[in-house]
Amino acid sequence: LQYLVFKRTANFDYLKRFHEDRRVPWMNCGLLADSDIDAFVNHSKFNEKAAKRLEQWYYLGISLAPLMQIPNGPQYLRALVQLMEEFEHFTGGFMSKMKNLRAKQVNLSDWSSEGPRAASEGEPIKGKIQKCGRNVMYMYLLVDHHNIPFKLDYRQIIFPLCELLTLMYTKFVDPSSANPNLHDAIIRLDTRVLNHVLEPISADLHQIALRI
Repeated sequence: LQYLVFKRTANFDYLKRFHEDRRVPWMNCGLLADSDIDAFVNHSKFNEKAAKRLEQWYYLGISLAPLMQIPNGPQYLRALVQLMEEFEHFTGGFMSKMKNLRAKQVNLSDWSSEGPRAASEGEPIKGKIQKCGRNVMYMYLLVDHHNIPFKLDYRQIIFPLCELLTLMYTKFVDPSSANPNLHDAIIRLDTRVLNHVLEPISADLHQIALRI
């Protein structure tokens, strides 16, 4: 687990340095200018897809920030797992439809009392999409369903998101993480971070590097 935390925090540190300092080469292959990144993000072929992904990362970042105040351990991990479950639902696609079908029905009157709880010994930590009638209720994902009234900047989204994810992983290094169920939850969280954050960022920057 400590090696995983070291590896991921090193990944995020590199991405932060790359986006903050244009003298840092991408994968030691070449320097990418701000104009190169802007041209890629604003290109008509990628604009809609890139804008949607930036919006998703923006909501992930503002949703992660409050969870960093939860003490390390089962309660913290349960909240993170639930957030990532909601984030995967929000990003859409086939998995989102499957999560809708398996969603748990809740009463609106009981919704405000819901919150993170500690996992009991031997209990797996799993997220669950919850619905009140036909409406999906997000417990931790902070989403404004109205249009964001300003254009999101690629670098200003990536840098703070990497800082938050660094803190998220650092909090995994805790004696309670020796619990097999907590350890498994961390591994599953890491897979989701790879799929939804690290791999898409790397793919974008690789495409930019190929264009120059």
